[in-house]
Amino acid sequence: MNEIRIVIVGGGTAGWLSALFAQRFFPHAKITLIHDDKIDIIGVGESTTPPMVQLFDFLGISLAELHKNCGATIKNTVRFTNWNGDGSHYNHGFNTEENLDIYANSKREIFTNHTVGVEAHKPLLALSEMFKGNNLDNIHFSAVMSHHDKVPFTKNTDNPQSIEDFTNVSGYGLHFNAREVAKYLEKIGKSRNIEVIIGKVEESRIDNDGYITNLLLDNKQEIDCNFIIDCTGFSRLFVSKTYESPFISFAKHLPVKRAMPFFLNREGPIPTFTEAVAMKYGWMWKIPVGDRFGCGYVFDSDYITDEQAYKEICEVTGQQPDIPKIISFEPGYFTKPWNKNTLAIGLSSGFLEPLEATSIWITIISLMLFAENIAGFSARDQDAIDEYNTSFVKSVKSILNLVYFHYLTPRDDTEFWKNFTKNNEAPESLKELTDVLSYRTPSRSDQGITRQFPAESWFYCTAGQKYFSREIIEKEYYTYNVDNFVKDNESQIKDNINNLANQCVDHEEFLSSIIKKYND
Repeated sequence: MNEIRIVIVGGGTAGWLSALFAQRFFPHAKITLIHDDKIDIIGVGESTTPPMVQLFDFLGISLAELHKNCGATIKNTVRFTNWNGDGSHYNHGFNTEENLDIYANSKREIFTNHTVGVEAHKPLLALSEMFKGNNLDNIHFSAVMSHHDKVPFTKNTDNPQSIEDFTNVSGYGLHFNAREVAKYLEKIGKSRNIEVIIGKVEESRIDNDGYITNLLLDNKQEIDCNFIIDCTGFSRLFVSKTYESPFISFAKHLPVKRAMPFFLNREGPIPTFTEAVAMKYGWMWKIPVGDRFGCGYVFDSDYITDEQAYKEICEVTGQQPDIPKIISFEPGYFTKPWNKNTLAIGLSSGFLEPLEATSIWITIISLMLFAENIAGFSARDQDAIDEYNTSFVKSVKSILNLVYFHYLTPRDDTEFWKNFTKNNEAPESLKELTDVLSYRTPSRSDQGITRQFPAESWFYCTAGQKYFSREIIEKEYYTYNVDNFVKDNESQIKDNINNLANQCVDHEEFLSSIIKKYND
């Protein structure tokens, strides 16, 4: 077999993203995707982060195409509703401020105090807002846009006809229908000559060195392969069954283990945020996709039955949605997603829970790490494979920390919330951080914070969840002399944020404009 052949097993979003990525990265390889058409795609809605936009751009897939074919909409933030139990909300947006003129040059000292002997460790305007008892929505550009259904694009012309007639002013993510995006990626893949084989892998033939050389399908086809990407979802055909990679459960950390997905009717403007609504025994996601919401209740089945969960959904939403399926899962990851010539990507490699778009984010991380450690594929370099696996584990643990942290709220109205810390152990690396946060706010120098989520993300969450005592906030406010640095510039910065947001276009106007050229 002289031709390099990369085989992707699994045809969901992760499978097709992997296939298109492999083709783009290895243009001379033959790319084959094996899809079992008896397996249904999981999910009703998908929420993503800015790296997904960058990935689509790398793959040559336009925003206009995604909106036209998959109901893609713009995501500025994640809005956390009622996590404090008082009906309030806060936004966790993307850390885009460094790219905005509103924070440049002379305004930068508001966020970084260079007089305390260390470099750029504290966002001082954030401390000022926390001192006033506020979350950070008023000083976060993405949050301000979300409040007004705006997107981070300004017009270049009075009558924009395509996305080229707009200027992008900050980072953004996407929402889309998971089922439809998988179909569209398949359409693109076939048009780019990715071979699609319908069938189920029944046997793997392995050489004396432990590398898979051939796949035997249920239709008696035999597929030669140099490399396999395992996108078989929760089946985990290769990473678990063939190579028996160790699985590390997060069940002792994360309590939710059952998900009830559904759609909700939507009226009014299309929101520019994913909403995470805290429920009695977990939380519900709401993702705007086209003319409706893709939703799901993720709950702790130790406390309630499926029937009780559905009743709560109806009470909270005022609707009685159909429930197409109920998904059980165990949060955790495989310590060696890359074994020999087989790499697990997507749900195959592990799964935490839907909060903070972790599933699709881990898929993107996996693809990026694959590109960085390509010698593991091209030269069968075990050091590169080991580096991939080590980096993957570190990334997953970093994501776990912030996901777990979201549950550390003042809410105590049900046994689920009241007993969360008693019943769910904090990850070891997070314990180190929370020990520090017992006497101060986050710093950019904190180990492990900046791997996947910057210090600013922790500020948004701690401020929104009222994590810090008044004593700690006051101590830092006066220690860093925040008032002196903020008083002359605070109002100007807030005005600049609002002025730029006002220049940005409405969500629906933007979506309508970018597909005009596409429809012609």
